[in-house]
Amino acid sequence: MTATLIDPAVLFLNDHEGSCCDCCAGYCPIENSDPSWWESIYQFGAEYIGDPRLIVRSDALLPLPSQVEPAEIPMSWSLDGRTWATAPDDLPPLSTRGQSPRNLDRIDRAGLTLRDGEEVVHLYLGDRHVGWTMWAREGGVMLDELPLLREVASAGGIPINQASEVLNVVQAAAAAAVVQALRS
Repeated sequence: MTATLIDPAVLFLNDHEGSCCDCCAGYCPIENSDPSWWESIYQFGAEYIGDPRLIVRSDALLPLPSQVEPAEIPMSWSLDGRTWATAPDDLPPLSTRGQSPRNLDRIDRAGLTLRDGEEVVHLYLGDRHVGWTMWAREGGVMLDELPLLREVASAGGIPINQASEVLNVVQAAAAAAVVQALRS
């Protein structure tokens, strides 16, 4: 049985959902772009590739496009010895921490599951530990909120983070209207 591999474009392509979306109408930004389309991605030894938001095992990813060359992290900074950079022995519980809308969208599109850890959120592909991400510093959204955010983003032609901001404004206005109506 062949292991499922993650499309790196879904996780690392800058401001675009990668090959899984229909917004390109036949134009492939992966094949027809220069490396500036990609986030700042880094190579951590031979085992991991990451960006400022998440780190994923290289062997869990499809090959990067030939024009993309991740910057190598200097040997003075590696994952060795970092207490969080260890796969748990037992499967942790599903994450109860909020994520930024963009990060959560990418993680979900990649087919990854978020599981809580002490210093990080563990990323799993099925039951295989494949990496780590951080939770949102403030607030964040949960997986059950993602379908509505995607719908608002698609209908408005806006990025998913902006859709989250729009929904926050709408929800605050609706709550204020309900309070006003109850006071009347």
